[in-house]
Amino acid sequence: MKNPTRILLWVLFSIAGFTQQLQAQGLCNSSALQPVFKQDFGTAASSTATSKAPPGSTNYNYGNVGTDGNYIVTPYVQNANKSDWAKGGDHTGNPNGNMFLVNAGGNDSIYFRDTVRNLCDGSIFNFSAWLANVNSPNTQSVCGKTLVYARVVFKVKDLNGNLLGKVTTPNLPLSPAAGPLNWNQYGFQFALPSGMNSLVLEMVDYYGGGAQCGNDLALDDILFTACTPNVTANITTANSVCVGSKANIVANLVNNPFTAPAYQWQKSTDNGVTWQNVGAPTANASFTINSVQVSDNGLYRVLVGPNANSLTSASCITASNTIQLSVHPLPTVTIQSNGPICAGNTLNLTSTVNGGVTGNYTYSWTGANGFTSSSANPSIANATVAASGNYQLTLTDNYGCSNTAQVNATVNPLPVVNPITGNNGACAGTTEQLSNSTPGGVWSSSNTGVATIDNTGKVTAIAAGNTTISYTVTNQYGCSVTVNKNFTVNSVKLPPAITDCNNGTIKFSDAPNAPAYGSNSGTYLWTVAGGNTNYVAGTTNTSAYPQIKFDNNSIDTVTIAFTANNITCTATTVLYIRSTAPITGGADTLCVGATVSFVNPVPGGTWSSSNTNVATINQSGLVTAVAAGNAILNYTNSCGQTVSRNIVVQAKPIVSPINASTNSVCLGNTVTVSTTSTGGFWTSSNTNVATIDSLNGTIKLLQPGTTTITYTIQNKCGVASQSVTITVNALPTVQPINTNGGQVCAGSSLTVSNATPGG
Repeated sequence: MKNPTRILLWVLFSIAGFTQQLQAQGLCNSSALQPVFKQDFGTAASSTATSKAPPGSTNYNYGNVGTDGNYIVTPYVQNANKSDWAKGGDHTGNPNGNMFLVNAGGNDSIYFRDTVRNLCDGSIFNFSAWLANVNSPNTQSVCGKTLVYARVVFKVKDLNGNLLGKVTTPNLPLSPAAGPLNWNQYGFQFALPSGMNSLVLEMVDYYGGGAQCGNDLALDDILFTACTPNVTANITTANSVCVGSKANIVANLVNNPFTAPAYQWQKSTDNGVTWQNVGAPTANASFTINSVQVSDNGLYRVLVGPNANSLTSASCITASNTIQLSVHPLPTVTIQSNGPICAGNTLNLTSTVNGGVTGNYTYSWTGANGFTSSSANPSIANATVAASGNYQLTLTDNYGCSNTAQVNATVNPLPVVNPITGNNGACAGTTEQLSNSTPGGVWSSSNTGVATIDNTGKVTAIAAGNTTISYTVTNQYGCSVTVNKNFTVNSVKLPPAITDCNNGTIKFSDAPNAPAYGSNSGTYLWTVAGGNTNYVAGTTNTSAYPQIKFDNNSIDTVTIAFTANNITCTATTVLYIRSTAPITGGADTLCVGATVSFVNPVPGGTWSSSNTNVATINQSGLVTAVAAGNAILNYTNSCGQTVSRNIVVQAKPIVSPINASTNSVCLGNTVTVSTTSTGGFWTSSNTNVATIDSLNGTIKLLQPGTTTITYTIQNKCGVASQSVTITVNALPTVQPINTNGGQVCAGSSLTVSNATPGG
């Protein structure tokens, strides 16, 4: 059907002292979430099907709708087979949507009746239906001036049948014969009396069921619903907020039929699929969260009903629009510093962020000594002790949500170190003492190939060049300061000795006589001690490489003093101009198997031994003692001049065994000892018992006892000895002989005796 119309009715009536105001608008501006009652007669299985209305809902008879007093439930008027009736279907346009099609009259008048219960106290309700006159101009041709236009009376009764109110439609307009039906919605509003929660709803024939020509109609979508206000929810604060902020939502009611509306705020976390109550019902039209949390994120709406008890009934209440509240967590930030650091280093502040959108943060740093920065990870170069203190970062994300973090940073002071004192250089092979009055430091050299330094500050110059001598002091905070001193090592070298067998002219520009200087520039001063000398070939004593003429058969000492970088170094060589020098080193007496070095300062000579069976010598002057005996060591210089040295080679001594005339002797007798070895001396271990002459070995016995007689030979190569033990025995003691008077006559005998036994 096309262009259905709503017919607005209103009536003022009083029943039993109760005055019912039928409002100017017969339909609600806003209805409850769910109707109290709705009858749309369902959907047919086919476009020609017919069915019955719910039992007890009408007093018309089912079937034969072509005659008065009958009805059918069907999708199309054509199914009544009334040629003068209009053609068409239900008001929704659903091809198989049913409607209640009735041929009024036949003394039947109730099109519809039903009882509604559990109504919301204090509500205003709307009772409406879609109606269409199925008579057409063809019916008007049939009835003529007796045509009766259908009219319907809407009635509201209590459960005892008492009429509480009614309203009557105007004449329902005819429908075009070819259709569609002229559908219009009719209805009215009324306030439910206090204390009443059940009603009987009726729609009846205005003409009471009497026989009429015409008066045929279709009913559809009978609706009984509570009227509600139009509710608009508005958020008065920002709808995108940070944790900890305040959120406030206010409900505004328009066309409010409730005298004291009740509110139930709700929240959905699944995009409106399900809703949960937030708090208890309230008379307050606003909802406030003083400190929102992430869990408050979601959709919000408010349910409005006539009172708190009604808020659980969908047929009593309405719902507002939804409000999205977006709650953003505060970004979390931690900050660190690389402190403690030492003054002069860079203080680095770093931040680690979670939450928000990466890259959309703003940073606001404040800190010690007036520090500010908008960088994520700022730094303070060459930090001073004044940079020590508390640093705070305020981090704000793209939603405007902020959080802060703090860190304490420490910049420790540096120790104060005095300068290094001492000379700025030295000659290679010498030492130089440096010092620093600041205690506790550590010395070092940047180039130990040039110079080293020990823990006392003593520099050992090694080779020409430059190095940096450093003195580093570390304080109790682990902070170090190093002071430096540039140190230069100068050097000059000459061969220790030079031999010349020609004309006595030495060219110090030629190898191997040329000096080795530690620098390419400097000043030179040559001095000679010994014989007469002359500088030749245009050179002088200040030349770097002079030529000098020396006397023949002379020994001269030449010294070069080389100054570079204000450091003067000297080197000396001895010149042997057709001259020799004594052999030194070694020893005059050697032991068999020993090796000893002998030296001759004149370079370029050769060594030899006169008796290689006694001693050998190599060209380095190393002598090996082979066997006992005598040998002469010779050194012949390059000029053919020879010097000699006598040496003696000794073997380790050996002593033959001692022969003794007896090993046990009585005191008063003699004993002799002897050995085939010579060159040694005799000793007695117990000179109280016996002494011995150290040279000839004569023994003198003194008293009983035991002694050890030793013969010892000792030389440079060792000691050897042989020994023998001699025991000196005491003489026996004998008593006098008893002669018994001592006289006897010849021819007689005399007995003598002695008290000492064993005799």
